[in-house]
Amino acid sequence: MEVGVKKYDEQLERLHALKDEPPTPALTAEVRKALGNKSNYLVGKAANVAAHHRTGDLIPDLIAAFERFLLNPVKTDPQCWAKKAIVKALSELGHDDPRVYLAGLRHVQNEPIWGGVADTAGPVRAQCAFALVQCRSLPDVTLLSHLLHTLVDGEKEVRVEGARAIANVGRMEASLLLRLKALTGDTEPEVTGACLAAVLSVEREAAVDFVCTFLEREGDLAAEAALALGLAKLPETVAPLAARYRRERDNALATMLLTALAVSHQNKAIEVLLDVIETEDTPRAVAALEAIFSARVQGDGLLTRIRSAASLNPDPKVEQACGRLFPADH
Repeated sequence: MEVGVKKYDEQLERLHALKDEPPTPALTAEVRKALGNKSNYLVGKAANVAAHHRTGDLIPDLIAAFERFLLNPVKTDPQCWAKKAIVKALSELGHDDPRVYLAGLRHVQNEPIWGGVADTAGPVRAQCAFALVQCRSLPDVTLLSHLLHTLVDGEKEVRVEGARAIANVGRMEASLLLRLKALTGDTEPEVTGACLAAVLSVEREAAVDFVCTFLEREGDLAAEAALALGLAKLPETVAPLAARYRRERDNALATMLLTALAVSHQNKAIEVLLDVIETEDTPRAVAALEAIFSARVQGDGLLTRIRSAASLNPDPKVEQACGRLFPADH
């Protein structure tokens, strides 16, 4: 093994070992030295150690390393290994000076790939969006003006995480931005779904009617709206989800609607699912069983009611599926 490779492996092994050692001034000094390493991967591991030990004394060193890897970044920090880990560490350490996060939010890193280039800095921008929300020195309007750009970012991940970050601002102004993005649409239904879920997290019951307009769409958009409604865990979502399910002919979307009902954990939603298990054809009855199982729905006497509903279905395959998902010793 070459000397340089051996030394690198030893440094990497040492950084892994530092997580299991008690925090001491000597450990801090060792991590500080590692943060000055030329290897972006080693610096990323050192940032993880700093966050693990909650070593706030290393914040200036983390910032210096981040700024260093913004220079000639394709060469110094390919795949943004260091910058991703550093932003995560700074956020976990409670660093609330927005300057480093704003720099990361603006950073685009186009790296060569087969047949063109790809932006590898999307995860950095996504992390910086969340970190900015904890910077209380930024007025909400200023914060939202920065986060607004995430909703039109070229990377889907940034748009999705940007919507979630905007929701964390928790103001009606934030929800209006999310409503606008949902209404104008996106090439990726997941982004619209993230906006709908974010609107529900801010407005709660007041947003149900708005999200239900997307439930009336077709395909993936309807599925995203359904999941957003279910995850909101509001009683008001059960009736529109059940109504959409009853008129849905496509089994794939029907399955998503059943999943949304299950994850809502609402008693009336469980009643709908039990009725599907008892009375509907095998694919949908089994989908309802799987939805309850995946959502880890619990309740007094629920297992007995599930097994009873499955036993009443005319097709014995439904009861067999119930036995697999909810065995007698469950």
